[in-house]
Amino acid sequence: MTESLIKTMTIKSWLSNLNFTLPDFSYQSDRQFLTNETIRLNRGKLTANDVLCINTGNFTGRSPEDRFIVKDTKTSDKVWWGNINKPYDNQDFKNLKKKLIKYFDDKHFYIRDAIAGSDPRHQLGLRIINEFPEHNLFAMNMFIDLQKAGHNLNSFEPDWMILHAPNFKANPSVDNTRAENFAICIKFYFAYRTKHFTNALFCKYWKRWRYDSVFWTFRDG
Repeated sequence: MTESLIKTMTIKSWLSNLNFTLPDFSYQSDRQFLTNETIRLNRGKLTANDVLCINTGNFTGRSPEDRFIVKDTKTSDKVWWGNINKPYDNQDFKNLKKKLIKYFDDKHFYIRDAIAGSDPRHQLGLRIINEFPEHNLFAMNMFIDLQKAGHNLNSFEPDWMILHAPNFKANPSVDNTRAENFAICIKFYFAYRTKHFTNALFCKYWKRWRYDSVFWTFRDG
């Protein structure tokens, strides 16, 4: 059995533990594949200089009114709650998480394992799950390649996960979000680190998540 097949089976098991059903995904895809996929799906095109150009969608900047942090026993007395750090109910999060994972059931998606942070003392292992290839390419450019950071791909275990589904729409009256779009930073049972869920097309939220996560890691040890 090849190392690639072993890793794929390992990730399928990991996804199964999160209640993904029969996941269909591409893992650690290279730039050319992701570029070709983006073009094939009519989600982008090449410019005259062969640079991939994509449409950011409805959002061309952050939507701070739709960013939440789950409030639970681990975060209730550690977050400065207010207009910026808005609380999100833990049970609402669990319900929304189930719906979001169910949304991926009949879709091909894109997974990337990577590292956030250049200082080995404070690096965070990430597993990024994207609905669309161009966002996985964005993750490839933003974060550090595992092998370049000295990590073994086959033995890698993520500390944190980013689950990104731009076309998923929340139901504000049921999910208690402000609108259909949302970004939730889940300081979620801190033994498991933070999980970040978003359906916003604009990818800058990932940068904000990185700042939040580093601050929390330094505070919480």
